[in-house]
Amino acid sequence: TLIASVVMYNLHRWFPTGLCLFLAPTKPLVHQQVSAVRRAIGLPLKEFAELTGQMKSEVRSKAYQEARMLFLTPQTLINDIESKICPCERVVCIVIDEAHKASGKHAYAQAVKLLSRKSGGFRILALSATPGQTLDRIQEIVTNLRIHRFEARDETSIDVIGCLNERVQETRVLPLSGPVLAARDAVGRVYERTLRKLQGFG
Repeated sequence: TLIASVVMYNLHRWFPTGLCLFLAPTKPLVHQQVSAVRRAIGLPLKEFAELTGQMKSEVRSKAYQEARMLFLTPQTLINDIESKICPCERVVCIVIDEAHKASGKHAYAQAVKLLSRKSGGFRILALSATPGQTLDRIQEIVTNLRIHRFEARDETSIDVIGCLNERVQETRVLPLSGPVLAARDAVGRVYERTLRKLQGFG
């Protein structure tokens, strides 16, 4: 989020009329990221807008005109592009949180494709703690989000080592006890009919 905040802040300065969009897959994540980015870069509150599909289109349209840092789900962006609420030509940056979701026909992939057709050009910063298990999976995300440079870090990366808190990890296998077994069985009884129905469908 700190990296995203710095990128958005720089593009906000370099393009005085440009819009920076931060996309997250769920409304709670969108809400969380608005607060995090605001704390990180300290721009006035009027520069930020959190858009949801529940807002009236006129309210969202006004937000695109008045704010320059917009936080929304990819579905909301797709709807706003299709209904011509989003001024696509002003978008200079898209940050995509949880970018590993951008496979197949996910809304992230659709939003980037749709915006690319309508925009004069924009930068994409895609973030993920879990980019994928296989090279094919990662390549699909890279292709869908039109990524041309890929950076990865882990606990052993030289620019990360000094920034981590030390942690001790210990695995303990515990036997299931009376109260845990009782809770498991109670939950099983609640869902039994539904699960049997699903089993019937294969």
